[in-house]
Amino acid sequence: MADWHPIEYAFRTGPDELTLVDPNYGYFGLIRRLRFGDETWYRGVLWADLPSARALVGYSQDLRAIVKAVYKRHLYEHPGKPKAFTYKAH
Repeated sequence: MADWHPIEYAFRTGPDELTLVDPNYGYFGLIRRLRFGDETWYRGVLWADLPSARALVGYSQDLRAIVKAVYKRHLYEHPGKPKAFTYKAH
């Protein structure tokens, strides 16, 4: 059995965009794919209804890594919220 990863919360919402949705909390993150020539980067932010209110988590060339970072930041920012899963770092 494969370990659970928060990438399972990702839903494609545009050609270069994934929205992260926790079934118990709702929207919690947004990942955008950025292309610079032959390089691909991902920008992760915490969800807010207003784009100007979204908090930058970071950038990565590894999609799974940036999703994990956004999820961990979401758990840190909302410690009392119900969660379907608790992510354990390996």
